[in-house]
Amino acid sequence: MIEAIIFDMGGVAIDSEDLWAEAYRRQLAKRGLEVPTTASYHRFVNTHYRGRNQRHAIMMMQRLYGITAPYHLLYRERVKFLLSIFDKRLRLIPGIRGLLQKTSRRYPLALASSSPHAVIQYVLKRYD
Repeated sequence: MIEAIIFDMGGVAIDSEDLWAEAYRRQLAKRGLEVPTTASYHRFVNTHYRGRNQRHAIMMMQRLYGITAPYHLLYRERVKFLLSIFDKRLRLIPGIRGLLQKTSRRYPLALASSSPHAVIQYVLKRYD
C-alpha cells in the first residue's frame, strides 16, 4: 500500500541537468581550464558523481584539475553560477505540475534532493 510519494527534484521535477553542466563549465572557464562539452560532462558525471553530493563533486574537480581554491569558495561560487543560470533557463519538467497536483489529492508528497540547500529553497520559492 502506498502511503506517500517522494519525488526527486533534479531531472524529475525540474529540468536542471544541463544547467548544472553549464555551472561546472563556467567554474572551469573562470580558471582558464578546458571546458567539457555537454556530452562529455554527462559521461563524466555518470562515471564519477552520480548520486553523490556537491562536497564530493567539488573535491573531485579539485583533484582532477589541480584547483587549489578552498572548498567553501568553490561551493559558493558553483551555487552562485547555478542560480544565475536558473534565473534565465530553469524549467519544470513538462507535466510535473499537473502530476503533483493530482497525486497530492491522494497521497502526502515529499521532495528529495542532494542539491545544496540554497538551490532547493530557490526552486521551492520559484515554483511554489
